[in-house]
Parts: sequence; structure tokens; C-alpha cells
Amino acid sequence: MQVATLLYFSRLGIMNAVTWQLYIWCVPVVVAGTWLGVSLFNRIDENRFRRVVLLFLLICGATLAL
Repeated sequence: MQVATLLYFSRLGIMNAVTWQLYIWCVPVVVAGTWLGVSLFNRIDENRFRRVVLLFLLICGATLAL
């Protein structure tokens, strides 16, 4: 979906050089987060994984409110 959205935005002209540069900087962080999530999911049961994800969402929401 991300690739399809990037192609669509590129076709519309929304993606400029600065946006592509920022995207390239973010790719390693996204890959690392995905790897961490998959590795955690494989190590703990589904209920505990759900609680960890909800805790991270709560922390993110609380920091956005500041």
C-alpha cells in the first residue's frame, strides 16, 4: 500500500525532491520498527502483544497531547 500511495502521489506531482529525501531517511526506521514488532509477536502470546501495542499507543497519544 505504501508503494502504491507513493506512485499515486508521484503521478499527481505531490512528491517533490524534499519529500523523497525525507522518505528515504524514514525507511530504515520503519524497517527497524517492523522487524521489532514481528520479533516481539513471535516471542510472546497474542494477548500480551496486544497489551504492549496498546501501551505504546497510549504513550504516543499522551506525548502528542503535551
